[in-house]
Amino acid sequence: MIPGVNGPQRRFYDNLQKTRSIIECSFGLLKMRFQCLTKLRVKDPSYSANIINCVALLHNFIIRTRLEDENDDNEFLLIEN
Repeated sequence: MIPGVNGPQRRFYDNLQKTRSIIECSFGLLKMRFQCLTKLRVKDPSYSANIINCVALLHNFIIRTRLEDENDDNEFLLIEN
């Protein structure tokens, strides 16, 4: 929270904090499922975005087709692409 911020700015920062939390949770979830992401170091932002989109698509495909993951004991969040 930022001290001294009221009104529209306060709503903006609150919404920004909620959105960031959701995104961090989503990345953590993807990194648990796709271990290759934990040590991935890519310098090109567009290439990184393509990788994230691909694993999100795979994640959603697995959920929709109900494929079992050997290491999966958690319920997963459906990630919007």
